Amino acid sequence: RQRLTLLPLTVSVPVPYPSGPGLMADVSLGATNGAAAVDFVRRQVVAVPPLRPLCLIVKAFLREHGLNEVFTGGLSSYSVTNMVLAHLQVSLGTVSRGHLQ
Repeated sequence: RQRLTLLPLTVSVPVPYPSGPGLMADVSLGATNGAAAVDFVRRQVVAVPPLRPLCLIVKAFLREHGLNEVFTGGLSSYSVTNMVLAHLQVSLGTVSRGHLQ
């Protein structure tokens, strides 16, 4: 009998952090692009100074409305970062609408 893998496994598992109450971590298994995503976000935070504070404001708003957890239907930090970055690129004129890079 042969096993056939149709889709790569990516699982998001909420994990309680032992040193603080209510602090959660999101763990992805099978994803190979995490290090590249971290590097991308770090470079963008340095290149676009308003990115970090605006992301924190959006994340606080999402948390207040219960939309900050991916596994309950909310947005991930990476999604928020990319949406805020796209908005800033258009607003600051670094790219034109419809041509985000």
